[in-house]
This record gives sequence, structure tokens and C-alpha cells, in this order.
Amino acid sequence: MTKGELITRIKKLLALSDSSNPNEAAIALSRAQKLMQQYHIEMSELEDSVISERVIETVRGMKNIKHISQIGHILTKVLGVKFIYHTNQYGTVNKVNMIGPKDSLESCEYIFVILTRSVMAAKKLYSEKIYCHIVDYILGSPNLREGLCQNKRTKESFDHFEKSKDFCFNDPYGFKGFKVIVDSLCILDPQFNYVFNKLKRELPESFMFGYFKAIYGKVAEFVQDDETKEAIEKFKSGNHQDLKIHMTRTRRIHADAYNDGCEQGEKVNLMNAVNGQGGVRKLLK
Repeated sequence: MTKGELITRIKKLLALSDSSNPNEAAIALSRAQKLMQQYHIEMSELEDSVISERVIETVRGMKNIKHISQIGHILTKVLGVKFIYHTNQYGTVNKVNMIGPKDSLESCEYIFVILTRSVMAAKKLYSEKIYCHIVDYILGSPNLREGLCQNKRTKESFDHFEKSKDFCFNDPYGFKGFKVIVDSLCILDPQFNYVFNKLKRELPESFMFGYFKAIYGKVAEFVQDDETKEAIEKFKSGNHQDLKIHMTRTRRIHADAYNDGCEQGEKVNLMNAVNGQGGVRKLLK
């Protein structure tokens, strides 16, 4: 039983101690006092706290711990709310606990949903053109291109891509044929296949890193008083004792993809009103 569950149980017993039945009231009060003494619960801890929590189930396509935690970092900066991420055996996030002042949690949940949708849309848009991003990256990297073009077919294909770049990237018919050529290179050229799949992992991560960096840089930091910080930590430790720290691995950042992400992140508008104590507060500087 967590401390939070224990406090809830004691509160219920104290409520029963107001019963019109003297025997029932006496038994309930006795049990409540016994639990308080046994677990060292102070009366002040039973008072309704301004700190609470909400649980959000993550949606399909948005369970990456890196991306979810980046949203958490942004909301911690904006509203001072703390996050706990629940991962499964594969390291994907199933649900998120938000802990903070009650009057901030509704806004926090709203912004979390808005950012989640925004991130999913940005990821989808970038992924749809991943073939273009990879080939464009190779075309702009002379040493990498030279190494790959030792293969005659690969060289001929990249010479064609360079001459017909706009047609291959932007014309629907040209893009379809362009993808067929790239897929055939992955089958026929092992070296190209290795580079292609490596960049297929790294470029989207660089893009998303820039995307989150831009949003984080736009929002104003919420100055939280020490008393509230302490209350949040107390609530967190009392209700979630067995927390583990998850360390994410660092990956290589590719400048062009990072800059593309920053550009898209700058377009995200969080100027929606946030209901909180003291009225409406703007999120952006």
C-alpha cells in the first residue's frame, strides 16, 4: 500500500468517525488513529493538498520515451509540473503521470494532447519524404557520395538524382520512380543499404531534436516557489516509491535535419490561454 492509498484509507475512517452510530464512530476513529501512529502519518498530511496528479494514456504512434519525455520537459518548464513515465518491457511508454498543483493539471493535460498531435504530424510529414532527405544528405556529402559511388549502378543513379532532383523529389510520378530506384539500390548494393538504413534512423531523430529544441526555446519558464516544489516532491515520493531512472542514449545529430526540425518547431503556436491560479498566463515570451 502506497502512502497515498494509506492516507485515503485514513480519511475514509475519519469520515466514518462522524457517524451517528457511537460504536461505529468509535471503532473508525480508533482504527484511523492506530494507522496514523503505526505509519507516522501527521494530521497535516490528511488535509486536502493543492498537489494532485493525472494519468494520461499514450496514443499509438507516440510511445517513444525520448519524444514523450521532451514534451514533459517543455511542460515542466511552462507549468512546473513533474512527470513519471511508465514503460513496458520494450521501453515504450504506455502512460504518463503528471504531478503538480491541481489548478495547473487541466491546462497541462490540454497542452500535452496538443503537443502530442503536433509531434505526430511533424514526424509523419518528415517520414513521408525520408527518401528525399536521405538522398539529399548523400548528395551534399562529397566524401560519402564518392565512397558509395564506387558501385557503378549507384553512381549512375546519383548522377540522375542530381540532374533531376526537383522532378524526383516533388513530382508525384517522378517521386514514385525515384523510390523504386532507391529500393533497388538497397537490394543490389549492400554498402548503400547500410548507409540508407543508418540515415533512416538518424535523420528523423535529428529532425525531432531540433523540433523540440525550438519549442523549448520559445516558452517562458515558470517560476515556482520552493514550498510548491517541496510539496510536489513529497507527493511524488509518497505515492511512487519504486521509481527507476531511465537513461536515453545519445545519437549523432545531423545539422540539416536538425535545422529542418528547428524551422518546423518555430511554427508551433502555444499562445493559447492557460487557466491557472492568478488568471490567464501567456506561455510564450
